[in-house]
Amino acid sequence: MHIGVSRFILRRIATPGCKFKRTAMRFVQFEEGGKRRLGVEKEANGDIVDLSKADPTLPTDMRGFLDGGQRMLLAAKRIPIQYIDDYNDVIIIIQLFFSAVDSGHQDTILPRQNVKEEDAMNYVFGFTVAHDVSARDWQLSKGKNGGQWTIGKAMDCFCPLGPAIVMKEDLVDPHNLGLRCLVNGKAKQDSSTKQMIFQTASLVAFVSRFMTLKPGDLILTGTPPGVGVFRKPPEFLKVRINLYCV
Repeated sequence: MHIGVSRFILRRIATPGCKFKRTAMRFVQFEEGGKRRLGVEKEANGDIVDLSKADPTLPTDMRGFLDGGQRMLLAAKRIPIQYIDDYNDVIIIIQLFFSAVDSGHQDTILPRQNVKEEDAMNYVFGFTVAHDVSARDWQLSKGKNGGQWTIGKAMDCFCPLGPAIVMKEDLVDPHNLGLRCLVNGKAKQDSSTKQMIFQTASLVAFVSRFMTLKPGDLILTGTPPGVGVFRKPPEFLKVRINLYCV
């Protein structure tokens, strides 16, 4: 009898967890990263729970597993296997805009505001400056927050703002303003809003396709070159650094 190595195209390899419900156990042999492993298939051609990761003492091939007889089977059954319809082995936080929430009794409709670009500036009160603080480890590191940026950009106090708003009528051209970031008195970023790829009207029109903009809503329009993490070598903020955005 010959048992060959089966290759699977996997949507997810789930890590065993603490909550489980037992169904028929579908043992499979698969390869991940060029290494042979033993697992339990959730359903035909479905997700696979990696038994080799849960118990490194188990054989990584089906022949070795079967040769172990009842002892191997009992060892596998002792592993709590988490069968969840949409499994992720990390907690993922995704931000919802306020306008996404309803009473639960309303119909779900597609946004219909669709502000025209030529009218967009009529909905803009004024301009201010903000510091878009980023926790780069949470924003860019693989495996953290499932690749979502929300945590890395939205921790407490991560958006110093103001201190003043200048009305659009008091600006000759909001797209020809200096934009600088100083760290301990040294300019790290020095550019102009005329370098913006998408100007304010374009941004308002685009955002209005997906959500209802309310009075007081802010749109941060990006940052000029000089961001610390992309410097060579990279630079990061430290405790008691004085930072000014103007």
